Amino acid sequence: MLQWNFLEEIVGPSARDQIIKKFTNTGAEDNFSKSAFHPPTSLYSIKNATVIEKGWILNDDGSALFSLGNIQLYPGYVKKYYEEGLLYPIHGKKNIFELGGTTLKPIRLNNAYNILHFNLVYGHWLLEIFPRLFIIQDLYGRGFDYPVIIPHGLPPFVLNHIYELFPDIEIILFDSDYEKIFVNDLIVFDYHEIYWGNKYFRNKINTIVCTNNNYQDRIFIARPENHYSTRNFENQREVENFLRTFGFDTIEPSSYSIREQIKIFSNAKFVVGEFNSALHNAFFTQNEKCCVLSINYINSIQNEIAISNNTSIGYLLPNDKIIKWNEKSNFRVDLNKLASMGFD
Repeated sequence: MLQWNFLEEIVGPSARDQIIKKFTNTGAEDNFSKSAFHPPTSLYSIKNATVIEKGWILNDDGSALFSLGNIQLYPGYVKKYYEEGLLYPIHGKKNIFELGGTTLKPIRLNNAYNILHFNLVYGHWLLEIFPRLFIIQDLYGRGFDYPVIIPHGLPPFVLNHIYELFPDIEIILFDSDYEKIFVNDLIVFDYHEIYWGNKYFRNKINTIVCTNNNYQDRIFIARPENHYSTRNFENQREVENFLRTFGFDTIEPSSYSIREQIKIFSNAKFVVGEFNSALHNAFFTQNEKCCVLSINYINSIQNEIAISNNTSIGYLLPNDKIIKWNEKSNFRVDLNKLASMGFD
């Protein structure tokens, strides 16, 4: 049985705002948190741990480790997808020993951080993984200056974000097709669904923001033309041109560095975009008068971001209905309804 220890509560709880100041009803049930505080984040050490692929920690029997007692290490959907057979580490195998057990060459480390899980879609990286790097940055110089384990082949923004904002953090890259990581002391964090809303992270983002930036304060987030999605925004260009008459600039966040993205969204008073990962950049808004308009509604995450930032959130449903995240759909935005949202 794996041995583990509690090290310390590294980020304490913080109070949170519970009221969304402006909300356009979608007809969906909005199960966003009513908790009065953002939970703390704590640090744990796992002894003699094996890590494979995108951050999977192995039990002694080769299965994936999801918790330390009642301490969760990943978002709840990760375990759900694993148990339902929707995703398996190691080339579709649920157990490392199904590959023969010793086929992966071990890289041995004394100490290391594990921060990843399988879902490296940008929005999940931004809210579920990226904030932990601020904690690691603070831990450097306190005797916890250990490398972070990262497999090759991840989306480019992962290393770009780390190298740009956290250049002092050491990275250990490994080839997950042929290698596994064995760590004498693996440092991990507990996971809470809204831990990223803690004021600790807000304060960290504030240190990056330049208040006298030259970016437009009205933003329309466009999907790149070559971006694949099951949801096809048929009149995106028409919406873009329409919003330009109200003083909006169109941006594709992926074309900017993470530091530039933070500055762009920190200055925003209006943000309009399809409900997708790029809209989660509203996490960086600093202006409490900012209004975010989401085209479509998928889940309550934009509500949570609005609560955390004390900003406003509204929804405009394309085709007058909710389009589910995995639903194939061609949709259009009604410009008359868009005009009624109050951009003057």
